[in-house]
Amino acid sequence: MAKGKAQEESDIDVLIVALDHLEEIGEVSIDASIETGMETEESIEPLVCTIDEIHFLRSYFIYNALRLGKEVYTMDPVQLKRSEAEQYLRLSREYLDGAKRLAEDGNYRIGVDAGYNAAELALKGLLLFKLDDMPTTHGGLVHRFGDLYVRTGEADKQITRALGTGMKTRNEARYRYDVIIVEEHFVPILALATTLQNMLAEKIEEAV
Repeated sequence: MAKGKAQEESDIDVLIVALDHLEEIGEVSIDASIETGMETEESIEPLVCTIDEIHFLRSYFIYNALRLGKEVYTMDPVQLKRSEAEQYLRLSREYLDGAKRLAEDGNYRIGVDAGYNAAELALKGLLLFKLDDMPTTHGGLVHRFGDLYVRTGEADKQITRALGTGMKTRNEARYRYDVIIVEEHFVPILALATTLQNMLAEKIEEAV
């Protein structure tokens, strides 16, 4: 339809980008497509994806939809970024809570993995407020954080150092069976994730 090449028997494909509740949104979209199809005798094909799939493109189909498609509705960009950042913060806190429970049971290896994931999620949320085109690698995320937060004085440079050492610890915890992961490995990652979460919560409040 957007390319002007639709024929009489062509489907109308609609890409719906959601922040959360994908299953419920998918069900509503199907109901709406059926109702619309009955009224118009057109075949409407909805596809629901998360906004994370837009920032970190992994699908050629979605890439083409963004490149060739026509936007028919969008949220206010500021409100959209704030809402997405809230989802990153919620997920980050969920991972960090799980990491703490693992550490309390002495399972520091998986606790380090989950704790660093919490830090990375909060980092992504912070970058949302500065970028429209998100880096696709962890190194790119850290580099852009340094440019946009550390060099501007909004964040201490020790955070970038903590991200680097934390990533090293996370990789050792995940891939090296010969490395013993103990509480001393977990504590710095807990502090890093908490610091980034607090920064993100402040940015979300500022965006109200």
